Amino acid sequence: MDAGSSDPKLAMVDEGMVAPDGLWLTRRAFGATLTPKGNCIAINQGYIFVTRFQGGMGNRWVWLSRKKFGGTEWKHIPLDHQHVMFRGDRDLPEDEQRGDAHNNIAIGICPRDGTIHLLYDMHAYRKPELPDSFFNYSYTRPGAATALDSEWSCELFHPKQTYLNKAVADEKKEGAAYERVTYPGFFNTADGSLIAHWRVGGTNAACMHLTKYEGGSWGPSVAWNCSRVNKTSDFAVGFYGEFRHFNDMLFACWHRRCDEDAKLGYVHNRGLYVAHCADAAGLGEWLTAAGDSMGFPLDDLERAKIAEPSTPGQNMNQCPAFVATKSGAWHALVSVDNTASHYFRASLSEELQVTSGHPIGDLHTAGDAVYLVSLEGGRPVILCTKEGKDDWREAFRLTKGRRYSHGVSVLAEGAIYFYLMEICPAAVDARPLHVLRFPL
Repeated sequence: MDAGSSDPKLAMVDEGMVAPDGLWLTRRAFGATLTPKGNCIAINQGYIFVTRFQGGMGNRWVWLSRKKFGGTEWKHIPLDHQHVMFRGDRDLPEDEQRGDAHNNIAIGICPRDGTIHLLYDMHAYRKPELPDSFFNYSYTRPGAATALDSEWSCELFHPKQTYLNKAVADEKKEGAAYERVTYPGFFNTADGSLIAHWRVGGTNAACMHLTKYEGGSWGPSVAWNCSRVNKTSDFAVGFYGEFRHFNDMLFACWHRRCDEDAKLGYVHNRGLYVAHCADAAGLGEWLTAAGDSMGFPLDDLERAKIAEPSTPGQNMNQCPAFVATKSGAWHALVSVDNTASHYFRASLSEELQVTSGHPIGDLHTAGDAVYLVSLEGGRPVILCTKEGKDDWREAFRLTKGRRYSHGVSVLAEGAIYFYLMEICPAAVDARPLHVLRFPL
C-alpha cells in the first residue's frame, strides 16, 4: 500500500480470541488496564506471541500464548506466578487488595537462538519486601519460539529467576542491580541481539537501564542516564517515554516529570525530548536531534528537549508515541488534555512542525508510510500519511461488531497487529482478549 495513494486502504484479518478471561482490575491502584499493556506482543517467524494476566481478581496468573498467522487455535502456557497486587495493600485481606497497573508482562524473543524471555510484575520492589518476586524473569530453552504445538508447554521454561545474570546479582557493587525495577521492555537489533530495558527508581528519580543478551547470557545492567535533571541540578527528574529501534539505531523519546514542574502547575509531565544512538544497543555515544554529543551515560537530558507541548494547568499524562523512518523523517504524537498533537520533521535536524486535533494512538512506519493506530468509539481506526508530512488519510475503520476498551499494536513481518481487550460491564474482571492483523 502506498500511503500517498488516493485509496490507502487496509484489510483486517481477525486472529481470533486469545482467551475469554484477561484480567481487568475492578479493584485497582493506578488504573484498570493491566492486560494488554506495554511490551506484551511479539511477532516471530510467522507466529504471534502475547502475554496476559488471567482474570478475575482471584486468579491473576501469568500466561504466554502463541498462534500461527491465520491459524485456527491459540496455544497457551501458564507460568507459576500471580500478580502480587498493590504494595500498599499487603496487610489487607486478599479480597480487599487492589491490583497495580504498572506491573506489565514484557516479552522478548532472541532470533539468534530462538529463546523467549519474559520480565513481569514489577513496580520498584526491593528484595526484603518481596524476596521471591521483587524481580521476575522467565526464559526458555533455545528453539522454543518455533517449537511444535505439541511441545508448547511449561516444560520449555527454566524456573523463574530474580535476576538476569547471577554473577551480576552477586557482585557487591551490583547488589541492587535488579531491585526497584518498573516498566520492563525489550527490543531487537539488526544483528540478532536482544536488549532489555527498564526504569530504576521512583516517579521523580528514574534511571533508565539497558542490558544486552547476545545468545546464552545477559550482560550487566547499564545506567542510561542519571536521575537528576542535569549534572549541576539538585532536583530529581523522571523519564516518561520509551526506546525504539529504527534504521539500526536506538531512539529515545520522552517527557519529564519532577516536583519543580508540579509546583509551576504542569500536570503529570512536561516537555518533549528526543535523542538517538548509532550503537543499536544504546550502549555508546548519544546525540541530540541536532547531532550534538550527549555522551553516555547521559547526565544532562535537558539538551535533548525539542518542544514544550503543554502549559501549566494542562494534563499531559500519556507517554509520547514516535517513529523514525528509513529516510530519516521523525514523527511523534503528544497527548495534551486527551487530544493528540502531531510533531514531525522531514529529518531530525530540520525545522519541527506541529498540528493538533489528532486521535491518541500508536505510531508505526513501513516504507515511506507512517501509520496511526487508535480506537474511536471502541473500534479500530488506522490513519496513514507519507513520511515527513501531515496528510493523514483513513486506511481502515471498523464500524460494527465488538468494541474494545484498550489495546497495544506492533508492526512486524509485513503487517500491523492490534492486541485488544473487549469492553464488558464494569463489574466484570475477566474479559475477552483478541488480536487483529492488518497486512500492509
